[in-house]
Amino acid sequence: MGKSTTELTIKFLKQRNLPYSKCEYWNPFSKTRHDLFGFIDIVAIKDGKILGIQATSWGNMKARASKIIESPNSIPWLASGGDIQVWGWEGKVRKIIFFWYNDNTGKIESKLTIPNDKKL
Repeated sequence: MGKSTTELTIKFLKQRNLPYSKCEYWNPFSKTRHDLFGFIDIVAIKDGKILGIQATSWGNMKARASKIIESPNSIPWLASGGDIQVWGWEGKVRKIIFFWYNDNTGKIESKLTIPNDKKL
């Protein structure tokens, strides 16, 4: 079995010397995973900004994006200056969905990209 998407994300952050902390935890009593604010697996600092990362597979990116958009905690996170990204992994290649709050519509918007540094 390959590395989990969280492990791949942490490896990527370590290779770039970016400070991070894993926020997702396993509850052995309920046998469920819990994310910070319901959608953040890892918090990192990149380019002077705090970044909430949801790590997943390419196939689950849309579901994770919907989870973020529907979360009551995503707008306060963005309004506080935090960034939100879904990092989707397939093998050692990643895609990213970026999120932002649109003041004109009052909604969260998103865009899928494949970054230049997409590989481990």
